Amino acid sequence: MSAAIAHAFELLLWGGCLGAFGQFLRAVVGVVKPGGPLSSPTTGAREPFRASQFYFTLFVGFIAGSAAVVLSNDLTNQTALSVTAKLCLVAAGYAGTDFIEGITGRFAASSAKPPMASRGRANLLRD
Repeated sequence: MSAAIAHAFELLLWGGCLGAFGQFLRAVVGVVKPGGPLSSPTTGAREPFRASQFYFTLFVGFIAGSAAVVLSNDLTNQTALSVTAKLCLVAAGYAGTDFIEGITGRFAASSAKPPMASRGRANLLRD
């Protein structure tokens, strides 16, 4: 493997790991804040931790960080990432995951709607 390919792969891994770390910070903030998933506002009971959802959201953070590296850096450039670039990748994982999940949630919500003929007149007025 050539040095340029190895460096590009290293940058993608750095971006992915830092993006996943940014998403991890976002998840911790969401869990700890009042009204987060560990406390229900209506009953006060704690909801169960869903590991599969947590790992999936970390994976989405990895993808967001890797995409940020691809969009912002020439992968053949042989320089190392600066501290500022690393912090930006953490921020890309933090904010990019919200963007990606919002886009996928919008497509999932639109595909879950029943066909127009079976929705009824009242639902048609709200669309």
